Amino acid sequence: MDHQKREHHDNNSEQNKRKKLGTPDEADGVTKINDVNDDCLELIFSHLMLQDLVNVADTCKRFQPSAKAVFATKCRGKLVMLHPSVHRLQPFESIENFVKVFGMSNCLKVLRHFGHKITKIDIDYFYIYTVKQAALGRYMNEYCADSLIDIAIAGAPKEVAANWTKPFINADSIQLLYSDLGDLSAWFPKTRRLVLHSGAKWVENTFPHLEQLDIYDDVSERNRANVVELLHRNPHLQQLRLLNHGYDMKFMEGVSAYLQSLTLLDICCDNGFFHLNGSSIHLKSVKEFNIGLRLVHAIPKIPFSFDQLENMQLEVDDFKMNDNFGKFLKQNPSLSKLIIHSYVLARAQNSHSVEQIKMKIAEVSPSLDVDVEITTTVRIGL
Repeated sequence: MDHQKREHHDNNSEQNKRKKLGTPDEADGVTKINDVNDDCLELIFSHLMLQDLVNVADTCKRFQPSAKAVFATKCRGKLVMLHPSVHRLQPFESIENFVKVFGMSNCLKVLRHFGHKITKIDIDYFYIYTVKQAALGRYMNEYCADSLIDIAIAGAPKEVAANWTKPFINADSIQLLYSDLGDLSAWFPKTRRLVLHSGAKWVENTFPHLEQLDIYDDVSERNRANVVELLHRNPHLQQLRLLNHGYDMKFMEGVSAYLQSLTLLDICCDNGFFHLNGSSIHLKSVKEFNIGLRLVHAIPKIPFSFDQLENMQLEVDDFKMNDNFGKFLKQNPSLSKLIIHSYVLARAQNSHSVEQIKMKIAEVSPSLDVDVEITTTVRIGL
């Protein structure tokens, strides 16, 4: 009897051992992860956080197609912001239209596994070693050259582009801050929008498809000639935004011949802009004109004339209607929409209300559609 019990116990132990070891006899009915098709994997992976999704893609090639499909769904249309010099306990952050990636290793993994699914990217090259800058640039070019549409780059030295081997053939919008990437028209041949921030290397390229140029840097003697040459090489430009100080009528007269295809001009002016001989620049194709008159005490004679002007935005400190602005409105009867942003000091005593401003303008242009926004500001030291 004892012998039978021992034999029965031994048989049960052997069966349990086979179950634990997953022997072929007992495991044939078990579904393994490798047995699951890609659709099921996508469903499983769709519940993962972005950090886990990157880790899954980094695990084996079998999981990569499904992980990439999930990434494309989760991050479709979002701007992927890479911060390789910043290290956080939470290395990935997804907020509304942004995906932020922190740490060099994580940035490289995202580019390697999901680069061809990224269409918008913002890369910060500041505060990382030159060797790592080069590696980050190489990965960006190798894995994203065909997919990127919007590119923003900050702090990129020449070494970044030195590792590129092919152009970004679909790049539509390029933004540069403190970056020098060499021949931009060669790397970004289909660029329609070029944004140059402070410290961007000034370029003198011809961009066959360029429609919009935004310059946020001051025009100084150092870069004035470069800007003139850039405008000279791209007379087909349709939108120009000069969104910092340092421009004047002398500069505008020098480039006016290259601006005759413009449909939009956006310019920021200070008192120094108008210190010339009272001449005027004629822009025949402009339909939208935005002008910022900051630190200008009264609206001067606006030294631009148009044939087709339809929309205008005016930013000014404490707007007050005067003869100069009245003449400008009369000279542009095609103008149908006017938006005024008036910045008024908190202690100002003689500022006009929205109704008063609209009434004054209606006396000159009765049919003009006018919106007025008054913002109260506080000047430090008052």
